Amino acid sequence: MDKKTHIRFFLIFALASLFGLSSCNKNTGDNLDPIPNTPVSLTINLDLPAYFDLTLNGNFMYFSDGYKGVIVYHGFDDQYYAFDRACSYKPTDACSQLWMDSTTRMNMFCGSYTNGIYEKCCDSRFELPSGFPAQGPATFSMKQYYVSRSGNTLFVNN
Repeated sequence: MDKKTHIRFFLIFALASLFGLSSCNKNTGDNLDPIPNTPVSLTINLDLPAYFDLTLNGNFMYFSDGYKGVIVYHGFDDQYYAFDRACSYKPTDACSQLWMDSTTRMNMFCGSYTNGIYEKCCDSRFELPSGFPAQGPATFSMKQYYVSRSGNTLFVNN
């Protein structure tokens, strides 16, 4: 082999080794998808009076599907979004459920209601429609579900 071929083999080997080493992940115990998978399959007919609120931008509805429930949100961009209501920070905790901030309708907070009184679970807050954490301790986004529309019918699934 000539010198150029040796250099090419060396570079290919070095790059392959570099990519192989960088893909090794120390087991830190971090879960890349902390919210357990639960089947979701919702069909929402927007022509029905029960779902009229979802026809208006900025409105939302809760559904019982998903791990801790599903929120379907009609964004101000006229798109529909669906997320699991489990907080991505310790989602298995009993109090770890997301609720819409009724004043802005742009944020969700982690907590629970007991006898009609809201009790904070953690200080996590998530922005809508992105689902990204705006305040910790949560560092993972909300679990998002697929939403498709055919006429006035929404289909939400995972």
